[in-house]
Amino acid sequence: MDLRKENWTENDYRELLLWLESVAQPAYRDFQSGLIPNPPPMLGIRIPVLRKMAAEISQGNPLSFLACADWRGNLYEETVLEGLVIGRLRLPYPEWMEKIRRFVSKIDNWAVNDVFCSSLKGMRKYSSLFWTDCDVFLQSPNPWEQRFGLVMLMSYYLEPDTIDAVLQKVLETDTPFYYVMMARAWLIATAFAKFREPVLRLLESRQLDAATQNKAIQKIRESFRVSPEDKQLVLSLKI
Repeated sequence: MDLRKENWTENDYRELLLWLESVAQPAYRDFQSGLIPNPPPMLGIRIPVLRKMAAEISQGNPLSFLACADWRGNLYEETVLEGLVIGRLRLPYPEWMEKIRRFVSKIDNWAVNDVFCSSLKGMRKYSSLFWTDCDVFLQSPNPWEQRFGLVMLMSYYLEPDTIDAVLQKVLETDTPFYYVMMARAWLIATAFAKFREPVLRLLESRQLDAATQNKAIQKIRESFRVSPEDKQLVLSLKI
């Protein structure tokens, strides 16, 4: 199917859905749905396939594709594909950010969130602008928006000039929601491999709640990028 269209119609979108169904893998669907609590309807299509589709759509008119919202259903793959296309847009920051905000408001599971964050590599170009906007997500009452903010910090801001501020934002995003806690722990463990000293100070301060601190320590100990000595050291910091 040629996805490089300049003007997406309802018939084009229906054809896309039929093509998705034709390449679906039921065994992968069953595996993937088991990883997501209360999963949306799924076909079973691997992310690399959806990334390739998003790249082809972006060679045509991706804004026309995104305008197909009235015809879009609630399939997991439809949502992921929409996010991947948004991630590849080349727009001025305010326009791109508006589309990102609208998409994030629809996120209701960790898988869509994390794939979307990984697709926003163009954010490095706008890192100074998004640094402020990220607080809007971190301070949102919607826990999925908080997870989005945390995964974005982990993906694009673990740098020497921002690591201390990132860790402070992690401390301030203190929500009992499980998938926010997991994102905080994931960020801390990832940061430890790059910035051992500031993360170690944070763990030694025991300012994190017990669930986040202990999960972060677990993830640090599972990392191939952490020395055996440090894995033993952080074990003593469990709460």
